[in-house]
Amino acid sequence: MSHTISYKHVAIKFPHEQLQEQLADYPHSFWRDQFILLELCGPSNCTTFHPVTGREVYARDWTTRAKGDATDIIEEACRSAAYCEGRNLRFYGERDTTPERYIRRVRNALSAPISVEETNHWVFSLQVQLDQKLVKDYPYTIDLLNQHASWDETETGERYWRLHPLISLKDAAILFKFRFLPLSPWSFIATSGPCFEYETRGLLAPSNSRAA
Repeated sequence: MSHTISYKHVAIKFPHEQLQEQLADYPHSFWRDQFILLELCGPSNCTTFHPVTGREVYARDWTTRAKGDATDIIEEACRSAAYCEGRNLRFYGERDTTPERYIRRVRNALSAPISVEETNHWVFSLQVQLDQKLVKDYPYTIDLLNQHASWDETETGERYWRLHPLISLKDAAILFKFRFLPLSPWSFIATSGPCFEYETRGLLAPSNSRAA
């Protein structure tokens, strides 16, 4: 039976003062620092080839697991950790990962976040795409997106907006402004980044294992 292997969590910090400056027309939007939680993970039944060694290794990629303040991040970590109970989610190299250990690793990532500048250095990329169906119940959201975000339309006339929170602080502020979107972040945020230690010395823990 396949399961998800979790390799690494990274928390990106966005200081609340900088975010508030981007949305001066919406005072008191941010009282706390905001974070985006990334997770490097992949299925246990899919493999690829290491780009340097050529060895067969487990496939993995980055996903945006959560966004919001520290409380929001931990709440989402608790929901994800529930999958550890049935062994559907484990850390690499472990037969069992307890929910407590999973949450602890997320807490550790939050306690030592990286900055937006560091994500650019390591070539992380986040592209948010919000369509009308996702925000149809939030009129203020549509107004904010129309005022401050770039948008396109499909052939059927449906509008969708794109945000790049690691490139534009205003885009990041807009994204964090929408706290109660009905879908999980991974479903509308395309995430990419370095997946192997040789690409980012110091960011990913080195391993001599089959997953390296």
